[in-house]
Amino acid sequence: MKYLFFIMPFFVVFSCKKDKIDEPEIVVPPVKEVEIKVEPYFGTTKLFLDSTYTMSDNYKIQFTDIKFYCANIKSGDKSLSDIAFFDFRETGNSFLKVMGASSDFTALNAILGVDSTRNHSDPAAFSNSSPLNIMNAGGMHWGWNPGYIFMKIEAKVDTIPDATTNCTHFVTFHIGNDENKGTINLPAIPWKISSEYLSMATLKIDLNQFFLAPEVIDIKTEFISHTASGQEALSLKVIQNFANSFSFIP
Repeated sequence: MKYLFFIMPFFVVFSCKKDKIDEPEIVVPPVKEVEIKVEPYFGTTKLFLDSTYTMSDNYKIQFTDIKFYCANIKSGDKSLSDIAFFDFRETGNSFLKVMGASSDFTALNAILGVDSTRNHSDPAAFSNSSPLNIMNAGGMHWGWNPGYIFMKIEAKVDTIPDATTNCTHFVTFHIGNDENKGTINLPAIPWKISSEYLSMATLKIDLNQFFLAPEVIDIKTEFISHTASGQEALSLKVIQNFANSFSFIP
C-alpha cells in the first residue's frame, strides 16, 4: 500500500504535463514607414554650421543656427504629419519619420511655420513627444509674443571682401506671427527604397538661394528681424525667400 501511495502522484503529474498544449506565437508584421531628412546646402556645397562660405557679393558668412517648423504636411488630401521640427545643430538632418507607404505620398504640401490654432495653444499642453511641447521647442516659442518662431536663421558675416575673414556682423532672423506663415508645394517626392519597409527622401535648403530670390536680402542693411513692429516687410521677405529655397534632392 505504501508503494502505491508514492507512485500515484508521479503518474498524475506526468499525465498533466503530457496533455499541455503550447499556444501559437503571435507574429506582428512589420509596418511600412516613410522618412524625410533635410540637408542644408550653400549653392552646390553641403552646408555645415560654423563653416565659412562666400556669398555672391563676396561677403563671407558662417551660419550658427538653422531651425524651422512645418505644419499640416500632406500629399494632396492625404496627411503625412501634423507637425515636424528641424533643428540642425541639435538633431542634424532629422525631420520626420512616420508610418505609411511611399506610394500614398507623391507630392509635398505644407505650411512653413505653425498653423494658427496650434500657434496660440498652450505650449505646455502638447504631449511630451510633440515638437511643439515647450520642453522640445528649443527656444522656438516666444514668451513676450504668444506664439512660435516659425523659422530661425542666425549667422555671422564679414562684409569687407578682402583676404582676411573677420565675421563680426551678426544676422538674426526670427520669423513668426500668423500673417508670416509660408507655404511649401513640391509636386513630386523622389522616394528611394531604403529597405522593404522604409522609403526615404531628402529635402534640400539652399541658403545661398535664400538671400537671392524671389527678392534680394541685403544683409548689410537687412540683417535683423524679431518680427517686431516696423520689421513687417523684412519678415515677409525672409519667410518667402526661405520657402523658395526648398527642393528635393533627386
